[in-house]
Amino acid sequence: MRAIAGLGVPVQASGGIRSLADARALLEAGADRVVVGTAAWPDPGPWFDLGEALVLALDVRDGEVRTAGWTAGSGLRFEDALVRANGSRMLVTAIDRDGTLTGPDVALVRQAVEAGGRVLAAGGIRDVSDVAALAEAGAEAAIVGRALL
Repeated sequence: MRAIAGLGVPVQASGGIRSLADARALLEAGADRVVVGTAAWPDPGPWFDLGEALVLALDVRDGEVRTAGWTAGSGLRFEDALVRANGSRMLVTAIDRDGTLTGPDVALVRQAVEAGGRVLAAGGIRDVSDVAALAEAGAEAAIVGRALL
């Protein structure tokens, strides 16, 4: 973890963060933000202690927030998760579109923005026009993967 300290570029750490201690260790090592998914649902409240460094992952399939690497249902509807997120920065992933190059779920992103969230959007992005559509919907950033290849 110490390798990320001092890079001079913003770093967002994600994957496998299961405790506040883990998150704080990543921040102390130089990460600017930590993305928390499985451990945050159904109750993200304790994670709010991280302030602006927190990014809540809302991985969505069929209107439900998924956990455990998208393999388990949380039993939490996306709309309810938005309320519980309480205006936090969120990484909203349309699971069924991720890696497909079929276009993002702009409506899903717009719903999160309208609920007061600061949204990083992921899933299905094909090209710069998709990034522009997400920006128009209010996303503050987009995660572009396969489209770069």
